[in-house]
Amino acid sequence: MPSWDSFIAWYFDLPRPEPGDGARWRLLLRNPWGSDWPNWLVVTLAILAIVILVVASRRESPTLGRRARWTLLTLRAAALGLTLLLLAEPAVTVERTGLPTLGILVDTSASMGFAEQASDRPGSADNAPSTRFDRVRSLFEPGDRNWLDSLQSSHAIVLRGFDATVHTLPMPQTSNDQSEAKPETAPLTWTPSGAETRLASAVRGLLTELRGTPPVAVVVFSDGVSSAGESERLSSVAETLRRRGIPLHVVGLGSDQPARDLSVDELLVDDFAYLHDPVLLTGRIQSTSYAGKPLSVQVRKTETGEVLAEQQRAAPADGVIEQVELSFVPTEAGDYEIAFGIPTQPGETNENNNFRTRTIHVREEHSRVLLVDSVPRYEFRFLKQLLDRHPTIELKTVLQEADLEFAGEDRTALTHLPVGETALQEFDAIILGDVSIGLLTPDSLSRLADSVRRDGGGLILVAGSAHNPQDFAGTPLEPLLPFSISDLAEIGDASTREAFQPRLTVLGRKGNSLFRFAETETESFDIWNRLPGLYWFLPINRLKPGALVYAEHPHRRNNENAYPLIISQRVGEGQVLYHATDELWRWRYRAGDIYYARYWIQAIRSVSRAARQGDQAPAELTADRLVYESGESAVIRLRFLDDRQVPTDGQPVSVMLERSEAGQRLINLAPATDAPTLFEGRSEPLAEGNYHAWLVHPGLSQTPLALDFQVRAPRREQERQSADLADLKLAAEKSFGRFYRPEDVADLPANIPSGKTVVLSSETPRPLWSRWEPLLLLAGLLTAEWILRKRARLV
Repeated sequence: MPSWDSFIAWYFDLPRPEPGDGARWRLLLRNPWGSDWPNWLVVTLAILAIVILVVASRRESPTLGRRARWTLLTLRAAALGLTLLLLAEPAVTVERTGLPTLGILVDTSASMGFAEQASDRPGSADNAPSTRFDRVRSLFEPGDRNWLDSLQSSHAIVLRGFDATVHTLPMPQTSNDQSEAKPETAPLTWTPSGAETRLASAVRGLLTELRGTPPVAVVVFSDGVSSAGESERLSSVAETLRRRGIPLHVVGLGSDQPARDLSVDELLVDDFAYLHDPVLLTGRIQSTSYAGKPLSVQVRKTETGEVLAEQQRAAPADGVIEQVELSFVPTEAGDYEIAFGIPTQPGETNENNNFRTRTIHVREEHSRVLLVDSVPRYEFRFLKQLLDRHPTIELKTVLQEADLEFAGEDRTALTHLPVGETALQEFDAIILGDVSIGLLTPDSLSRLADSVRRDGGGLILVAGSAHNPQDFAGTPLEPLLPFSISDLAEIGDASTREAFQPRLTVLGRKGNSLFRFAETETESFDIWNRLPGLYWFLPINRLKPGALVYAEHPHRRNNENAYPLIISQRVGEGQVLYHATDELWRWRYRAGDIYYARYWIQAIRSVSRAARQGDQAPAELTADRLVYESGESAVIRLRFLDDRQVPTDGQPVSVMLERSEAGQRLINLAPATDAPTLFEGRSEPLAEGNYHAWLVHPGLSQTPLALDFQVRAPRREQERQSADLADLKLAAEKSFGRFYRPEDVADLPANIPSGKTVVLSSETPRPLWSRWEPLLLLAGLLTAEWILRKRARLV
């Protein structure tokens, strides 16, 4: 700050400008004669006053010399002028000024994560694969940002990132800024993870933010890909900037040549399989710039790279998604970590989306299921057909009121419930429908209860209007129910004339895989809500402690809650699943066995003895989705199948999350509301890649519970991988700016307008007219004139 400015600031008690800011002094005057006087009249009176003053001076002292006369005239004019100035109430103020503003926008959407060809980086000697965003980051890193240092010395830079919204980016430290508050590694934290690109909205948002201090120019680093439609292209806002006199300087990233890419869009496969039975994998593939090229779609073991299945086919046309089915036969029991996808092709820009990985648990034996009912109800008929033809199920059936010839004609039929001491232990799951207790011996009922409670068998009960569960009162089966018989409402009130769609509870949506009809939780929930409605249900007023409700009636309630429809309960060593309706067969309407079969197979495996002994242990670790988009957070859940396993040591339930070739992070899970056996946690926003998570605490088994999922680029950001350089050039041209490639960014400072300093604030005016200095000056002028006139003998 100049010494004169410092003196004025000290003398008038004005604050000194902040470092880097400037100061501008202003003299404020008030119109002493009012605003009603026209300017021409004021000027005329001033001239007239000067003429009168000169004429009077000449007449007053004709004998005086010219020098003395002009001295007196000057003193009188100065006194008169000072008097008029004081009447105008002069005041002094200071305005704090700053550097002109320059806006810089950096595209942080997922499309900036696509690999750049070496030909797109002529300024770089490195031919290794590099993403568009890596190139942007390098321009802000030490050694390659002289352009930024030059701009920061002459402009106040506002740095923002944008994708679907505008957000603040940390400003990197300049070479002449050694402040520890701005570490040089700050730009390395930038990540391209936005699910959508809105270029026009980003520019408008920046202008709105800077509406008090409009920027002299806007610099945009982007590939120009607008995933939100034509209205969000950068050229759509260029005319607005031109009218405001704000040029766009655009740094274009990437190549505008069609990107070459192959990807697996989705993969569905059962978590469980059986030795020597085919495992079916269904995936969807898409390609860009490979249409018609011969491809090999493979299923591999991720550990060894062994190809388990392979299919030769032509790549689909651009924008077309094709479904591919492959199967392999496991020859060994155990856990298979497999990858489904397409080997990387020459020139491919993104190698991270060619394969999807899954873990399949292979068991040596099929699930042995016993299906029992009194009469061939619809649920019995459709379920028998489904299980009879399923390759992983060994089915036996008992139909109590069937004809005598039924057992001889149907290969699955038994004449009666197995009565041997260990006969029921052969079954992993028993499905008990509307059975007549009177047709079963007390001994068979006891052994059925023991097979669940003592031997760890699974039991699925399907309510009926005739026997189940009313006839279970006082029998060994009653303790297996998740409710007491006395807590049933009148069954006659259960039928409804209008169909209802069961509502999933928190546990139903998040706490298990029973209702996973698709790859993601959201898609599964959408499918659930589209399933055909039901009409009949068993009204249950109260459940036993520890019973878990997965689905409930959407609007009918008992005295406490909505009527439960699908209920689970741990009984001794076994698991019981109760259906308070026998109308799930209605889900087959217009859909066949797609969802009906998926639910029943998952239900059987969730309660079966084989599943619990092999993989599930006392808890189940899941994620709400198998595939996420970059920038999203994963929701990880741990459900204790036995509430006795819930930790009470005060330590948090924690899961370790690891990405391949990256670090690990610990996620603590908190108990879910209204679900004491369910714990849930959310990760930070995730970058693209394959992730593996495992349970750290509590340690429930020798092998930690684990899960795998994948994070990929957002679908909308993947639709176009080639840069839209033509639109970026058009935007720069329309706004009277310039277009650059990354290697030309050093030319930016020379082309950015210098602009004018910006007034940041104004201080309160300090009055001069009431200070002693001007009054003393006026008195001095009058005294000097009087002394001179006295010496000239004019007074």
